[in-house]
Amino acid sequence: MINNYFKIAIRHMMKYKLISLINIAGLSIGLSIVMMVFLYVHFQFSYDKCHLKLNRIYQARMGDSYATPTALADFVRENIPEIENSVRFEDWAGRKVLLTYNNKSILARNIIFTDPSVFDIFSFQMIVGDAKTALNNPNSLVLSVSQAIALFGAENPVGKVVRFNSEEDYTVTALVEDDPANASHVYGGFARLKDPSSWNGDYYETYFLLSENQNAGVVEKKVKTVVSHFFLDNYGKDIADKYPVSFLPMKDAYFNTDLYRHGNKQAVYLFIAVGLLILCLAMLNYVNLTTACASTRMKEIAIRKTIGSQKKQLIGQFLSESILMSVAATGIGILLLELCLPFVNRLTASIMIFTPFAHPQQLLLVLGGALLIGFIAGIYPSLFLTSIGTAQAFRGHDTRPGKGFNLRKLLFIFQFTISIILLIATLTIIKQRQFIQTKNLGFDTEQIFWFDLSPSMESKKETLRNMLMTNPAIKDVAYTRFNEADANNGWGGEYEGREIKIHPFWVDAHYINLMGLKVVDGRDFSDEFVADPNQSIILNEAAVRQFDMNSPIGKQVFGRTVIGIVEDFNYQSFHHKIEPLGLIYLPGVNKANIKISTKNVPAVLSYLEETWKTLSPDYPFEYHFWDESYGKLYESEKKVGVLFNCFALISLFITCLGFLGLVSFTTEQRTKEIGIRKVLGASIPQILTMISITFFKWILLANLVAWPIAWYAMNKWLQNFAYRIDLTVWPFLLSGLLALIIALLTVSWQAIRAATANPVESLKYE
Repeated sequence: MINNYFKIAIRHMMKYKLISLINIAGLSIGLSIVMMVFLYVHFQFSYDKCHLKLNRIYQARMGDSYATPTALADFVRENIPEIENSVRFEDWAGRKVLLTYNNKSILARNIIFTDPSVFDIFSFQMIVGDAKTALNNPNSLVLSVSQAIALFGAENPVGKVVRFNSEEDYTVTALVEDDPANASHVYGGFARLKDPSSWNGDYYETYFLLSENQNAGVVEKKVKTVVSHFFLDNYGKDIADKYPVSFLPMKDAYFNTDLYRHGNKQAVYLFIAVGLLILCLAMLNYVNLTTACASTRMKEIAIRKTIGSQKKQLIGQFLSESILMSVAATGIGILLLELCLPFVNRLTASIMIFTPFAHPQQLLLVLGGALLIGFIAGIYPSLFLTSIGTAQAFRGHDTRPGKGFNLRKLLFIFQFTISIILLIATLTIIKQRQFIQTKNLGFDTEQIFWFDLSPSMESKKETLRNMLMTNPAIKDVAYTRFNEADANNGWGGEYEGREIKIHPFWVDAHYINLMGLKVVDGRDFSDEFVADPNQSIILNEAAVRQFDMNSPIGKQVFGRTVIGIVEDFNYQSFHHKIEPLGLIYLPGVNKANIKISTKNVPAVLSYLEETWKTLSPDYPFEYHFWDESYGKLYESEKKVGVLFNCFALISLFITCLGFLGLVSFTTEQRTKEIGIRKVLGASIPQILTMISITFFKWILLANLVAWPIAWYAMNKWLQNFAYRIDLTVWPFLLSGLLALIIALLTVSWQAIRAATANPVESLKYE
């Protein structure tokens, strides 16, 4: 019987090729999107699961900062028995170090200075060497495989001595696997942390490993109490209250910090919702077209009922057709997924692999999903078709009032509603990105590039400046420390009895002029004032407002004298309001910013590289354009925008596929009516209007439903930005108009074909 079901299903699909093709195409696209979303979601939620003790690892936080003193790790481990182990990380924003071996040098990236306990707490996979002793000695170095190959080639590096930043020798003691793509920590190797234990300065990340079967909340309270008592006894109540210790579970770090690789849980849930909606659109196409084409199956149903077929047998027949179509669509969907996966991996910086035949669980999930989707998509059409009475079926149509029509209308409206919402979202995201790209930041970013100073170059920075300034194409040179556009540093203190906080930004006397910042009160830093380095501070307007200062020039803040006020500028991303900032003149800097006055950038870079080689011949030269560095703050929005563009187009394509099938079938059913109207003198525009008007009413209704939903959703999304566009009517009108135009083109193609057909042939139809 089942074999007979599938034979009939194949015959029916071959007979109605266009409808079958539309259903399979829509389902295959929908299924490929859902499989892709499933892989992406699985990848996102698999972060850090490579660590076997993940559920027992917690990161320490003091106040609202993850930067902690070096002494915290040992102090807590020694005083809290529930803490099995602890480790510190010192990683200055992906540091680069020069490693030299046998006259060959490389820039090793993301070398993390840490404690020997790191391999006991984290499951970084050791390839060669002993994890227990790898960092026991002060000058021990563990390299990742890729960094080792870059420096040593095929030679075994373990036991080899390398020169570290041309300053001291380190011994390679082990090799670790490269950092997994779904691990929060980015590393190129590990070196022994040698800094003495101290409570002064918060520059290190601290992680604790809890003993098994411990309640993290209880342990956290104990740690907070012990550390608070220590601060109270040694530094006073103000310090004790200011830096309460709390825990962040490592399993939640990926979605809750931005220290290393980090994700956006909202975006993940959004992609799940959009993926399911696109699959829903494809399934609704099947339901809509199957119920619309019910009249073609009525005589078949009547004959089957007459010769004794039971209702459950008929339902089995129609479900088998739906499942067969779903399985066929799944196969095509897998091919589409394989074609698109490399592009999605590049866009999302993921390594998603779809290997169902190598992983039985994936294969069972895909096949089970195909069967389930086929059943869900086919259950209503099968119930609808088998519920038609035998007498009505022999007459070739269903005489029940409103049956099928109301549902098809609702499904059609729902499909276009989803497509219009996604179009509005896409246009809004594009507009917000344009706003970000064109808004005045309050400083210059064009024609400025920056690079890290090598350790030997830091002592030669004035020589470098003098040599560079001899080139007429170079306008200015300024040095900074921690040049990242989105600074995470924070200083807390007290001013006139109020708690205050600023972001410190260490610069030299040339930075304000180079970046085009506007001094609105007081003066800029100057080398002529010996008190400026380490004793002066320049605030932005946000800091002055926070401190509620009148005549701030000359006031004391954080032990420094305010000498100037600069106009607010967006040193952070537009997700944040401009926060209080303090520019501090610091002689010890490690980054150079170069502003040029020419379009001939290659010539300037060539000159700069030659100058670099003169002063630091062993250290490779690398540079970054400032506007590109700032643009990285919006990589997430860029990716979301591209994905939404794709999702909106795909949803509209699937909707229009179903629309095309529905229009084709409706036009075909009215072939004889169109022929009669032509004989009676109806023109092509009149016939086109007759066919189109009903569908256009539905699309207008879809717009009215979509607009308030889209307005609410995009208004919520824009709340993530402190500086954002105002929602206007144009994205809504444009999306509605685009939907109408696409619908018009779809209807017109079929309607014109029918209207221009020979009336004689139309009258002979059926």
